[in-house]
Amino acid sequence: MPLLVRNLTLLLDEPDDALRERAARRLRIKPDSIKHYTIVRRAIDAREKTRLSFVYNVEITLAGGPREEKRVLRGLHRADVIELRPPLRAELRNGSAFMRERPVVVGFGPAGMFAALWLAKFGLRPIVLERGQPVRTRHRDIMVRFYKQRDFDPESNLLYGEGGAGAYSDGKLYTRVNDPRMREILDVFVQHGGKRDILVDARPHLGSDWIPTICWRIRRTIEALGGEIRFGSRIDDLVIDDCGAIGVIVNGQTLPASAVLLGVGHSAHDTLRMLVRRGVKVIAKPFQFGVRVEHPQALVDRWQYGAACGHRRLPPAEYHVVAKGAGNAAGTSHAAGDVYSFC
Repeated sequence: MPLLVRNLTLLLDEPDDALRERAARRLRIKPDSIKHYTIVRRAIDAREKTRLSFVYNVEITLAGGPREEKRVLRGLHRADVIELRPPLRAELRNGSAFMRERPVVVGFGPAGMFAALWLAKFGLRPIVLERGQPVRTRHRDIMVRFYKQRDFDPESNLLYGEGGAGAYSDGKLYTRVNDPRMREILDVFVQHGGKRDILVDARPHLGSDWIPTICWRIRRTIEALGGEIRFGSRIDDLVIDDCGAIGVIVNGQTLPASAVLLGVGHSAHDTLRMLVRRGVKVIAKPFQFGVRVEHPQALVDRWQYGAACGHRRLPPAEYHVVAKGAGNAAGTSHAAGDVYSFC
């Protein structure tokens, strides 16, 4: 297996080509012993404002093949050089029962979209029910009807429709979940038009202009694989027997299903109330609200990059602030909550 060399650093003006020599030095071999290298991850180290650098994780294939890689690894005993394992892939395991009906996915936001994509990949021809509209229709409903004409559509807006509430976010793909299968999610974005940089950047960014296009391209893939997306389809009820959900009521009609997957988001209050009436276990999450704070980008760049601010290789800077709640909120018996920022 190839080797993974972590935490190689280059100064801002050093070209990426210098990684071969840095990796060879770390591995204690000659640069021409490296057959191929690929950048796996790239981040900016701005802790020393007078000496900013890029930090890389690099996949290395040696000219001597697997035997040479194992020999080099045995002689190093370093935590920052390891054998690279193949990435984990999402799997569907065969169940014990035949699926007489097609599976139904409720909601076409991120959860429903990826559930439907994987079901379609495995030949299960899912039916997706989305109460909102396709992203292009939704765009008109938001930008023209709502913003310009002040006409709000309760079923096609910033919360409901193809892509879910995140379709009009700024496109930053940030998570605190360290799951090795995340690479597969990023691969899907790239296959449907996302920039390849998201595969290596520590803080990947799709860009808000690209998310709607990526959404409808994923929809086309699902349809090409036998899936079906029905817009303007809000579920009114579940059809339940002793074994669980066997279908849904949508627009007054019963739609049978061998499995029902719910990806309704946090704003489908009518659907959530129906689930509670049906005895489905629902756990409330803490309420969150946000305060918008705007800084000039140039100011944030100076904060984070110091004298290197404006360097051609540096992206717009961002920052992250966290304050952990302690004790009780003033005047109440409730614990004070955490405060955090994102930009």
